Amino acid sequence: LLPENGSAGNSAAGAVVASPEMYVGSAKQKNLASPETGHNGTRHFSIPARLAMNRFALSGVWEISDKYAQLASAHGELQLHFKAGKLHMVASSEQPIPLEIVVDGKLQPTVTVQTSRLYTLFDSDDYREHSLTLRIPQAGLQIYTFTFG
Repeated sequence: LLPENGSAGNSAAGAVVASPEMYVGSAKQKNLASPETGHNGTRHFSIPARLAMNRFALSGVWEISDKYAQLASAHGELQLHFKAGKLHMVASSEQPIPLEIVVDGKLQPTVTVQTSRLYTLFDSDDYREHSLTLRIPQAGLQIYTFTFG
């Protein structure tokens, strides 16, 4: 049952995840907000001034393939606007890459990507809208998808 105001609120019991799974590779990519095309190939990406809900944008030089986007420049960034309490990313790298994660302007614990697996980037009971900035300090990170909980 909903409270009198009709809102599910932000508690875990009444939480509503409003962000769909987002694919970064070109085959199923629907949520890219960068002005550059998300088709296969290597190109420089930029982040728009405003990021709409359930959209992500890339910054730096990225190689886009059917299944993932791989950072090709010495450093890059990804921004994501989502509505969920938990944010996970399927990613891989041949060498360890420590990621700087900022959600709503607050630094989160560093996540180091190496093996191909699911990584938790944000874990809270706050199911409101959030903005993620993912700073990547070196080339080689492959991002496949984002999932929410």
